[in-house]
Amino acid sequence: VWTDNFKSVWHLEENPAGTAPQMKDSTINGNNGTSGGSMTSDDSVEAIVAKGLDLDGTDDKIDTTLNGLSASTSNIAISFLAKPAGDYKSIFLFSASPNDEANKLGITLPWLGGTIYWDFGSTSGGGRLETSWNSAWNNVWAHWVFTSQSGVGQKIYRNGELLASDADVSTFTKGTKTLIIGGGGWRYNLDEINISELPPSAARIKADYNSLFDTLIK
Repeated sequence: VWTDNFKSVWHLEENPAGTAPQMKDSTINGNNGTSGGSMTSDDSVEAIVAKGLDLDGTDDKIDTTLNGLSASTSNIAISFLAKPAGDYKSIFLFSASPNDEANKLGITLPWLGGTIYWDFGSTSGGGRLETSWNSAWNNVWAHWVFTSQSGVGQKIYRNGELLASDADVSTFTKGTKTLIIGGGGWRYNLDEINISELPPSAARIKADYNSLFDTLIK
């Protein structure tokens, strides 16, 4: 059961070559995703939680909507499981289209040169947080959480640990933007994508990581 705080939940267990929209949103908001590019049934692969997606680094992507998210907001949390191949490109893993640097939603993992960018709102007006990539993270599954919260700032977590933070936020206005997941020259596996509007606590993020990777019983 997903509370109203969750705006999208994709388990990514469906066949990406099936009837569109293939990737079903488990919330009431109907943000079902349509696969694009050259995705076939072979792109449904074993992941951390049952099946996930294998994106080929050429054109595989999911297009979806931002239903349920407030029209204008400084608050959001995007969490997901990812295993990047490490062939860094100037590509966003998550991006709201059309792109606008003054009103942007974007996550790189990482950008060409090895920088993680977390953009929400104006990239020059408090809406960008960045940190460095570690090559040891290539080809390794990890739990990622990107948050923005009014009065708190932006944060990036990996496997329950805070990687980067600041005290700045900006406002993102969704309008009629499309959310694009993937698409471009970065290869990775993805699983369990969640979008919520009230970011979880650090303790909740740690608990979610422990649950996903069973670290509490190892």
